[in-house]
Amino acid sequence: MNHLLKILLSVLLFGGISLASNAQRYHLIVASHSAEAPALNVAERYRASGFVNAGYVYSPEINRYRVYINRYSSVFEAREVRNNFRAQFPDSWILDIQNPPAIKQSKQKEPDSTQVALHNLDAGLSETMQYVDDLKYQVTQLQDQIRNMSLNNTERDFDQQQTVNELRDTINILEEKIASLEEKMEKQMAEDYVKKTDTVDVAREAMTSGFKFVKPAFSLSLGGVQTFLLQSPGESTLTYFGIESPVPSEIFYGFSLSGEFYLSKRWKTGFTAIAYPGQNKTYLFPYFNLGYSRQLGTVPLRINPFISVGTEVLWADGEDTMAGRYIFYAPGLDIEWAFTTHTSLFLNYRHNITTFFENDVYKMNETQLSALSFGIRFNFHK
Repeated sequence: MNHLLKILLSVLLFGGISLASNAQRYHLIVASHSAEAPALNVAERYRASGFVNAGYVYSPEINRYRVYINRYSSVFEAREVRNNFRAQFPDSWILDIQNPPAIKQSKQKEPDSTQVALHNLDAGLSETMQYVDDLKYQVTQLQDQIRNMSLNNTERDFDQQQTVNELRDTINILEEKIASLEEKMEKQMAEDYVKKTDTVDVAREAMTSGFKFVKPAFSLSLGGVQTFLLQSPGESTLTYFGIESPVPSEIFYGFSLSGEFYLSKRWKTGFTAIAYPGQNKTYLFPYFNLGYSRQLGTVPLRINPFISVGTEVLWADGEDTMAGRYIFYAPGLDIEWAFTTHTSLFLNYRHNITTFFENDVYKMNETQLSALSFGIRFNFHK
């Protein structure tokens, strides 16, 4: 009889415990962490702020610690509380511990080394950002404590004033640590993310899913150039260049070299030198450029309209060098197709409007020069 009574009591006790645990099966989740320590810290923070039943529950299916502010026996009650605290916890949701959300299984392909590196960087930054958030919360708590002391004690004695000073010193230390950590995160993102992800493979993948130009500090362009692309040189042009007929066609093919500094993400300035080496004469056209840059959507294509001011230098075998006889105003358009954030191909067209002085009168010359440059561009970042 005693044995039967013990079994009955055990069944009733076990059933009571099960009913008690199942009675509050709905948890209002407000946060989630991959480690237990931050979950415990956040739960204690909510308990201190008034949510006395706050805690956390471990979800083994996703290896996460979910923080809740309360538990409820009815899903309707949990929904009502969630709606009441929607402004404070906009991302809160209800977890039924008896029926946790199913984890969709998908076939995972083997990640490459770049993806693994990015994942590790994300994990490290997330942990640092969580630590920064915890420090900021501590600063807020200390500031609230100072305000409460100020409200409750209009005439503070020496000990209270000393306590306030110590709290403020602690706040200053925490704020300095927060600033140091945030600077460290920015530096880590600038160094690790830019350098470790800026590879040819990542750039090719970016071209299919969306490419973003990165503002360089300086760019260097090398290529060939052809003049009189849209028209044949007339008599005025031949006279201007000092060339006798028939015209040697090779003289109108040359080389271009440009160096540009980016004033901002959109605006840039620099110099361009175009040289036409001939058999007896060599021409050099130096220009000062001011340009604007704009990417077209997410494709690796950028258009760069510009305006240039230049002149000409002519030297010949056995003759004096002539320079500065004419001033060119050259509007143009530069089109750039990127391979990576460091290298791209360019196509550059400029139309030279020729001006000169004659008898102290400034005039426009009939000679109009069109030049087409093409080649490779190197972008150098800070």
